[in-house]
Amino acid sequence: MRNLYELAGEYAQLLGRLDECETPEEAREILGLLENVSTDVCEKAEAYARIIQDRQRESEGYSAEISRLQARKAAADSIVERLKGNLMSAMLTADATEIATTIGKWTLRRNPVSVVVTDESRVPEAYRVPQPAKIDRRALLAAHRETGEIFPGVEFVQARRVDFR
Repeated sequence: MRNLYELAGEYAQLLGRLDECETPEEAREILGLLENVSTDVCEKAEAYARIIQDRQRESEGYSAEISRLQARKAAADSIVERLKGNLMSAMLTADATEIATTIGKWTLRRNPVSVVVTDESRVPEAYRVPQPAKIDRRALLAAHRETGEIFPGVEFVQARRVDFR
């Protein structure tokens, strides 16, 4: 059986022949062929729908599994952080900087110095980085819908997609 691309090409070719036909019999013959191609396209569309639905269900299953695994990872990470916090607290209380075990050694270390900004308004201007202005695309679209105005440097594009319900 021909693929969808071939069917679309054949349909376009038959439409061209229909424009050029000279007799009603020839037109009826071409219309019959067009109907056959349309039927084949409909069959292909149904097959596409079944395949797409199957792949969507498969994708949803993968998404559910990803969510389940992410939740398990988050739980494991949480346990690790809680246990490390308990160990650090015990080491600080015992004033121990190292604890040797049979599989390794725990050591209290200092992190690099970091900056925490408590009041942005008091930070000198020399330590501020200018940010580029952002364009509010939603506001542009809302204004266009409301007034119909077309703004310089802006195009309003409406793409197409295929839906199946």
